[in-house]
Parts: sequence; structure tokens; C-alpha cells
Amino acid sequence: MCGIMGYIGDRDTTKVILEGLAKHEYRGYDSAGIAVIKDNKISELRTIGRVSQLAERVAKEHFTGDFGHTRWATHGGVTENNAHPHVSSDHRVVLVHNGIIENAREIRADLEAHGIKFHTETDTESAAVKGRQAWTAAAGLFGSAGTMIKRFFSGCAGMLRRAAKHIWTFLTGPWKKGKWGQN
Repeated sequence: MCGIMGYIGDRDTTKVILEGLAKHEYRGYDSAGIAVIKDNKISELRTIGRVSQLAERVAKEHFTGDFGHTRWATHGGVTENNAHPHVSSDHRVVLVHNGIIENAREIRADLEAHGIKFHTETDTESAAVKGRQAWTAAAGLFGSAGTMIKRFFSGCAGMLRRAAKHIWTFLTGPWKKGKWGQN
């Protein structure tokens, strides 16, 4: 089962994220990743294996993150490329989630029909790219996040971040259809 961590605050963000991800290890996973926003662009660092391996790479590359994920593959193979988090092609939106985005095939097909090229086999990349499109088309940041989540992400729980100081958490699907919140 996947684990998600997001943090905005005064503490050492990377330490908070890595410690939180390590606490999810008992659940089992095949890969881990972390994302950071720098100069209004999102970058990700992902690895196959344990959170400790991710922590080593984070330290080696002097990477500071505020968003992390451990993954148990449901879409695509166990590869670094398929590990979360996933960012939009312009590095402005990042997404991690638990569960399956039930309408991912439709989202991906629509985007491919409009010339979008994908780099992973995941449902998550489709949703991150669609999320960026929805934000670009929307007039208001806060309203667009809720509308986008309700419309495009059915069947999952997760975190979505835009290159700003906002993290949206959401839970959709039969257990809480269309609920979302901003933290």
C-alpha cells in the first residue's frame, strides 16, 4: 500500500518527509520518491527500494523536499521512472496518490489525442498532466483545484501541489465521492 507525506512548515521539511515515509515501511512498497519546489518549478527524486536508499540520494544530491510517496505498483512496472511523485511536463504541478485513478485511461487517451507524450506507464502521470491543463484553463486557483479533483480523479486519495505554498489533499471514490480539502 502506498504512503503519502506532505509538509509545509518551519521544521526541516526533508527530514519530516523522510521520517514520515519511513514510518510507512511496514505497509510494504517497491519504490519511494520526494519532490521539491525551487524557483517556482517542481523537481522530483525517485528510487527503487527502501526509503533509506532515497535518503542517501537526497543527501548526496543536496535535495530538499516537501512532498513524498512510497509506491506499491498498480500501473506500470517497478521502475524508477514509474515511481512517484509525477510532475506535469512544465514542472508546475506534482501529484502523488493512493489507489487507482479509475478514469486514467480516458484521461490519457484524451491527452494523447491532443499530442501529449507520456514518459511513464502510470495513471498518476496522466492525472498530473490533466491537472496542469485544468489549472491553466481555470480562472481561480482554489476553485479550480476542487473542480479538477472532483471531475478528473475518481477512485483515489492523494495530494496535489502547484508551484506555490498550497497542498491539496483529496479523497474520492465510493467511500467519499468528491470530498477534498486544502491544507
